[in-house]
Amino acid sequence: MGISLHQSILKNLLDSLDNFKLSEDTIKQIHRGLMGNHFAWETEFKPELVGEYRNIPTVGSREPFFKNKEYAPHYNLEIIMSSYVDIFNTRFSKIDNEDKNNHLLTNIAYFHNKFLKKIHPFADGNGRVCRIIIGAVLMKNNCPPIFPSITNQEKQIEYISTIVKCEQNNNDELLVQYFAKGMTEYLLKRLDD
Repeated sequence: MGISLHQSILKNLLDSLDNFKLSEDTIKQIHRGLMGNHFAWETEFKPELVGEYRNIPTVGSREPFFKNKEYAPHYNLEIIMSSYVDIFNTRFSKIDNEDKNNHLLTNIAYFHNKFLKKIHPFADGNGRVCRIIIGAVLMKNNCPPIFPSITNQEKQIEYISTIVKCEQNNNDELLVQYFAKGMTEYLLKRLDD
């Protein structure tokens, strides 16, 4: 059910890709589309929070390998999201693959780490919303909507380790490399098919 829902939402974005612009409404619509069913929730289903920012504090579970992470305070999410959506749009509008600082993958990594690992605006479904938005930005920039494959615990630990190291180093470089590696593996696999 989850994959077909992702595909459906990506298809809707693709149909209107020329007009795609990240906004709080777009983000909330994506969340509404992905999380409107109680089976989609990994935590207790809260129908009042479908398509709405969380109204509770949230801590990301990383144990036993890493220390848990407390995300942005719920009572500031309206202000935080408004500010960051503007920052994200500015960065996305300046994508230039000739410039490392404005490269597509640099901007995707920045978005990922801020949205998913700092703000975490929803009670559940943040990773799914983040991947859909990353897919839309990739497609808008003539790139396939791919994300590194996380199919087992070893790959999940690699992914979380990369994020934790980015936090410790206070930069996104390792996540840029992680995305580049995932993109390369995906494209090489497609060549072999």
